[in-house]
Amino acid sequence: MKTSQTKDYRFWKYTNKFWRVAILWILLCGSSSWILAQGKPIAVLEYFDNSKGIEIQDADGFKMVEVYFGMQLSEGDRIRTTASTAELRLSPHGSIIKLARNTEFRIESLSGGKSLDTNAFSLASGKFRTVVARKPGTAYEVRTPSAVCGVRGTDFGMEVLEGVREGVAIREGVVEFAKKTGERISLTAGQAADAFAPVFQPIPLTPEQIEELFKDLAFEKLNPANVPREVPPPKVETPPPPPPKTEVPPSPPKPGPFDFLKDRLAMEIGSVTINKQTYSRLILQPTLSIGKLRAALYLPIIYSGDLFNPNDYYRPKGNNEWSFGTDKNWNREPDEGVKDLFRDLALKIQYIEYGSQRDPFFFKVGNIHNITLGHGSLVRDYANDTDFPAVRRVGVNVGFDLGPVGLEALTADLAEPEIFASRIYLRPFYPWKLSLGFSAALDSDPAGDLPALIGTTPVSPIIQSVDPMPVTLGVDLDLPILQGDLVSFVLFADAAGLIPYLRREFNASVLGTRGFITKALFDQTDGTLEVRNYGLMAGALGNISLFNWRLEYRQYHGIFRLGYFDSLYDRSRPLEAKKILDYLANPSDPAYDKITLGVYGDGGFTLFKKLTFKMGYFWPWEMEGNTIRASDNDQLDLYLLLDKGLLPVAPFSGMRFSLLYRRSQFMPTILHGESKNLELFDANTVVKGELVYPIAPTLDVAISFTTTVDRDSSGAILYDPDGKPKRSTSIGIETRIHF
Repeated sequence: MKTSQTKDYRFWKYTNKFWRVAILWILLCGSSSWILAQGKPIAVLEYFDNSKGIEIQDADGFKMVEVYFGMQLSEGDRIRTTASTAELRLSPHGSIIKLARNTEFRIESLSGGKSLDTNAFSLASGKFRTVVARKPGTAYEVRTPSAVCGVRGTDFGMEVLEGVREGVAIREGVVEFAKKTGERISLTAGQAADAFAPVFQPIPLTPEQIEELFKDLAFEKLNPANVPREVPPPKVETPPPPPPKTEVPPSPPKPGPFDFLKDRLAMEIGSVTINKQTYSRLILQPTLSIGKLRAALYLPIIYSGDLFNPNDYYRPKGNNEWSFGTDKNWNREPDEGVKDLFRDLALKIQYIEYGSQRDPFFFKVGNIHNITLGHGSLVRDYANDTDFPAVRRVGVNVGFDLGPVGLEALTADLAEPEIFASRIYLRPFYPWKLSLGFSAALDSDPAGDLPALIGTTPVSPIIQSVDPMPVTLGVDLDLPILQGDLVSFVLFADAAGLIPYLRREFNASVLGTRGFITKALFDQTDGTLEVRNYGLMAGALGNISLFNWRLEYRQYHGIFRLGYFDSLYDRSRPLEAKKILDYLANPSDPAYDKITLGVYGDGGFTLFKKLTFKMGYFWPWEMEGNTIRASDNDQLDLYLLLDKGLLPVAPFSGMRFSLLYRRSQFMPTILHGESKNLELFDANTVVKGELVYPIAPTLDVAISFTTTVDRDSSGAILYDPDGKPKRSTSIGIETRIHF
């Protein structure tokens, strides 16, 4: 008979055995999990040259707070370089990757991770080079917006310029290059191809061309010689085959002239309406790009009848831009000859630019538009190309950001430097982003374009003889509360004002007859200091994911307005000179004692870098004494861009459409346009529209529409009997050829 003690003994015996097996199983599972974890595929950030110029987001879109050497990246991570390069090493495979500046790159999958045998990456824009470890059974592919590279080789590079080029160049090995339309080619060492080329085929490269393509993709830290390679099978000695008797292998074709011109020259042929007259035009646009430095020339021949007769050429502001000073008398007026030579040379610049506004240093020479300094109390959305092509200007926008201090400045026209603006800002508690800014902007010759008549009223010669200058000054405070790609929130406040400057005596002025008229801003009457012609602004701006927004309160007084130098300023500057003298002669006029106040808001978004929409509106009121009423000086801003590639279906994939509409006195036009003699497309409006439609890989048809003001042969603005600038519609139809 079995006793209870025997049963207890057996129970504990089997229980102990169970727990020993369970513990052994847990240890085995844990150790195997630990071993597998140690072999998890990663990409290691081995090198970068500027921590402020590189940004990394994880698979969920969250920005990494800190970027450091040895940082481990995994599947789904996105690397964006702006002012930095980057070098990655894949572990445990050993392949290495070099990212150039201004590149967006994503790790889709790593061999041994989501995919057992494939390393996959995507290149949205920019340039990269990779040296691939040759490991049997492992695939390696890179995707671009229009193509896929399947790699069977070792060393190659790729470049993506959105809507322009998606190219591959091979230093060593073999790459299968396939377009998403199904076309496929095989590239070997010394060959290149472009998915956007008219003919999708391998292009042989010389060693010099290879070095040129890879010159900015050299590794700084990682060594391509250390990338693991397959052990080659032992060679079997075999006698060499007899040499061919007569056949000679063909030499690779030499690059032709069009290979050089393809990315460096564009041409436009068509017609354009300027000042109600239709011209033909032929424009050559050579371009050059070296790293972050980009340049293009603008060589136009705009003629009314005979292409080979310079007398038939359109002359902006009365200037023969192809004379280069030869139409001046250098013996009598050498300064005029030099001035004309410089002006004509400057007008041949379409742009010269280095970097962008987010870089530590940048500059741009050429057409400048939508330039805002600080929060825009003085300069907001200024453009020197409002009346292009009737009037062409070559402006300069330059700036730097050293962290504790920064500066941005602009001038509207190198050929006739008259409008200047600058803003310097300090961050006293850097790296905290709280900043204090000081701005100044002026127009040195607003009366220069005054005509003899405004409507039927003769213009007083006193205006040009006194030669007044509007000088504006501002101070601003910028306080970031949140800063990130997903959410940002910034508070700001600005104060600004106007101080006229008179070059010569103006005896009719009651505030001062010459020099800086400070009483126009600070006037002391009966011991009381009164501030006039000022502006105040406060609000917040930021973003929520892709949506950018801004909301601000505005208040300004007298002849000053916030955003004094805006997109319409070049059209109104002659009237601004007249307004200054009228004010100085009679500052007690009730018309100059109004306070305009209101709320401005705007918002917009960009999707896929191909769809952009932005809209803003200023709703103003006027306060005169204790009376508040709605003001007519509202403003609507509207911008839409549908870029190439937004519609992926041919032939619309290469189509581009843009529209800019900016108008003051918008609601009065809608409600009382006829009674107030206002139209949706009058001189108070900036409208620019363009539709580009590709009809061949190297040929586009473009239709453009814009409104301009009428000018006489000297460039002076013409006015109607109501004192408003006359306006014209400029329509351009042209064929654009790009090689």
